[in-house]
Amino acid sequence: MLDSEEVEDLVFLYLQSKGWFVVPSSRKADTMAFEYLVIDPRTKNQAQVQVKTGNSRLDRTTYRDLSFHVILFQSNDLYDGAESSNVTCIKRADIEAFIGSAGRWLPARYRNKMQLLNNVEYYKKSGTADAAHGTDQN
Repeated sequence: MLDSEEVEDLVFLYLQSKGWFVVPSSRKADTMAFEYLVIDPRTKNQAQVQVKTGNSRLDRTTYRDLSFHVILFQSNDLYDGAESSNVTCIKRADIEAFIGSAGRWLPARYRNKMQLLNNVEYYKKSGTADAAHGTDQN
């Protein structure tokens, strides 16, 4: 339901909530295969961020030999390859928890989409899918 740019924005906001600062000019097309550069001002560590949605898999081995830290997010947790000390994978559940805790200040488009998704999940779990479509079974 969220497009790839919205997912990138949510990861951007999530990382900022964890103390990482995003370098705005790094969000340009000339940053290779990465979405943006982040810096932790407390430790001075830097990392490149890669975000993928849908069924696009992310393979940790692609990034493990790079000379810098890499933060990966795949919206369906489709990560391959062995874990590596310089590659961090953000779990979908972490982003979902962030959205839940930040829902009051997130832009309306995120709140509205998350409310819609929550409603769909509720109807799926409760078995009242017809109510979600406004149909009356009586």
